[in-house]
Amino acid sequence: MTSRSSPVLLGVLGAASLLGGWILSSIEKVRPRPAASMPVLPSRAEMLDDVYALASPSMKGRAEETGGAAIAAEFIERRFRSLGLTVERQPFEIPRRRLLADTRLEIGSDPLLPGANFAPLTWSGSALAAGPLVPGLASRICGDSKGLLGAIAVERVPAAPGMFRTLDPTLAERALAYQDLGAAGVLFVADSHDPSAGGEAAWASRLDERTEARLKGEPDGVRGWQRDRAAVGAQSKAPRPSRPLRIPAALVSYDAGRRFDESARPAARLRVAVEDEPLAGTNVIGMLPGAFPGKAAVILCAHYDSHGLQPPSPGYPAGRLYPGACDNASGIAVLLAVADALAHDPRPLLRPVIFAAFGGEELGLHGSRAFAAAIPGLRGGALCAFNVDMAARHEEDQISLAGSAFASDVAAIARGSLEAAGFKVSTVKGGFNLDAAFRHGSDHWPLHQAGVPSVLVTCSRFPECDTPADTPDLCSPAKIHRVAQGVLAAVWAATRRQEPFAQPVDAVVKYPGEK
Repeated sequence: MTSRSSPVLLGVLGAASLLGGWILSSIEKVRPRPAASMPVLPSRAEMLDDVYALASPSMKGRAEETGGAAIAAEFIERRFRSLGLTVERQPFEIPRRRLLADTRLEIGSDPLLPGANFAPLTWSGSALAAGPLVPGLASRICGDSKGLLGAIAVERVPAAPGMFRTLDPTLAERALAYQDLGAAGVLFVADSHDPSAGGEAAWASRLDERTEARLKGEPDGVRGWQRDRAAVGAQSKAPRPSRPLRIPAALVSYDAGRRFDESARPAARLRVAVEDEPLAGTNVIGMLPGAFPGKAAVILCAHYDSHGLQPPSPGYPAGRLYPGACDNASGIAVLLAVADALAHDPRPLLRPVIFAAFGGEELGLHGSRAFAAAIPGLRGGALCAFNVDMAARHEEDQISLAGSAFASDVAAIARGSLEAAGFKVSTVKGGFNLDAAFRHGSDHWPLHQAGVPSVLVTCSRFPECDTPADTPDLCSPAKIHRVAQGVLAAVWAATRRQEPFAQPVDAVVKYPGEK
């Protein structure tokens, strides 16, 4: 391990906890720069080289399934070590559940197939339930098992967008209550025509309209690949229940629910069959010590994973690569550039800086969740976090900032720094308040939930996002460099802040049309 300091690592970053320790650096690599200026960034060309390297075919789309994420992690670790950072790996597991073919629901003699009329909850037990359908809400509220023993409980629920963020208790916790009352299974009937809005169900054979339109005419193998990845993401976003859910539980569409004749107590059969196939992921963490290692650290983070390589198809015998150039090789290029600038600056940092390259973001923020869970073991704690997710598209002088409603003082520093870099900073895009997407939108969210004031810097979504067309040639090196200037200034200012930031606010900013 190389280091610009006399390396004394006071802690190690493991699978379950992150223990940080830093010693004041005594040997500095000096880069010529004007006096009293900001640290000097690498050139635009150098930053673009990082984007091209991460988006190259050799990275296999930087997905855990293809092994490309591991290749990208090695690349980032080498870059961190070349800068003299202390580097640690943090492994984590990405849960993945596949719905098997015999998952089905029958109401009397009427069969319903998963994806069209119902979907198992992502944390549902893998089991068979057969029995009468019984209205269950009153029994659940009163804790009365009379009539529920051996039956399949039915409860009607709202299905507003993002329901699983606001419904209390969640569907999984409600299902646990029915399990405790002796029900053989449970069906939640959505009160709208879009049961997927609930967010707690894994629609193995259903994709959103945007994805379906993009895949029109594609062979089943490609569509199945997209569905598998979508199902992993659906599970990861659904809150894990407090205890194992052993009975089968599913969300039923409004139309299918109208077929229920609860008064007649029809017989039903619900089978949920799932197969667990977890994936291995890793975070790459680089650390600069600062002059006062015991102080709370400033975190700069970005995810490095993308969507991998689609399987071969008749139109694409070699498969199709998802380069993920803007999303999010550009964010990693910003992270590496800021690390480079701070590592070469001769002035000691007044606070530690942690550079966190997260895996598993596209499948549900798994890397940042593992990191956030380890923050309590971080010596000195975390002062704030800046997350960069997409930095290379749209207008050259436009950048978006999310988090003002959640961490206003951190957002003020980020806004001022980005404006000083020449950006017009927007918190609203096309009439859409970006803070509504702050929840679960990227890796800042687990850090916010861990009590770290956090903001997101992004160029916002673009037409080629999450498609094979997100290529390096469409990225603006000038914009990436300007984003790095603004982010560097924000990190620099945060390291010089004496007092802590205000605790993050648990704000509720609704999506358009959300009740």
